[in-house]
Amino acid sequence: MLRFDDVSFGYSPKNPVFSAINLEYDEGVHLLLGPNGSGKTTLLHLAAGLLCPQAGYVDFDGCKPFARRPSFLSKCFLLEENFQSPFETPAELATRVGIFYPSFSAGMLRSYLEYMNLGMNMPLRHMSLGMGRKANAAFALAVNPDLLMLDEPANGMDIAARHQFQELMTSQTRAGQTVIVSTHSVQDFAPLYNTVTILTAGNVPYKFDVNLIAERLAFIIAPTVPAEAVYADNFGGIYRSIVPATDIRTDVNFDILYCAMISDSAPFVLNLLNQ
Repeated sequence: MLRFDDVSFGYSPKNPVFSAINLEYDEGVHLLLGPNGSGKTTLLHLAAGLLCPQAGYVDFDGCKPFARRPSFLSKCFLLEENFQSPFETPAELATRVGIFYPSFSAGMLRSYLEYMNLGMNMPLRHMSLGMGRKANAAFALAVNPDLLMLDEPANGMDIAARHQFQELMTSQTRAGQTVIVSTHSVQDFAPLYNTVTILTAGNVPYKFDVNLIAERLAFIIAPTVPAEAVYADNFGGIYRSIVPATDIRTDVNFDILYCAMISDSAPFVLNLLNQ
């Protein structure tokens, strides 16, 4: 389990990013959302031990990430949005970096690359942005760590590649693994998410179980706003609304939920979720 216990952090004393936040992530796939500058990458860096909390502590299965001990580093992998391999090919990346991760499988990397129409010996510098993203994502999955964090992993991928990556995520995410996905493409892995955390401009994180959302809220897209709506917006003459759940459950629309939680309607949505 990954825990943030009363964690505070800021890049300057006058502008704290987090003030005494408490979050827990058990095994499963967890969606992380928030406006630009709300602290998504900072949260991942704290979890990976790249930043040290200024108060409170971060813990993953008894390890303090910022201690940077091999016992933690060997079971944690953060795929940064701007990750660029210094090595020539995926094969070289596997040889030079894979050895630090006991759960890494070169065979699985080869399989994932082939599934996404890439190869172990393809020069990384000749790959397009989308191809490079696929290669990086394949490596992250092949590391197979207990704690896997992905920052905008599908950014730059075309529609077919996103579908391939979603299928790999669905089939290769294992029991006992904690996966956190920070993305603005909220529907890419929608069927996989167990929880969603929304960071707000006020540095207050909201974390919800996806099953609870589906039980309490319904998401409606229609030409008119239902009378019972607690949130609604308009896109091209079509209204997207949140209403109290009925006997007919709808899929959780993370896009609508996110827009509601950063709007003035957030208290009304929270009221339904906390009933």
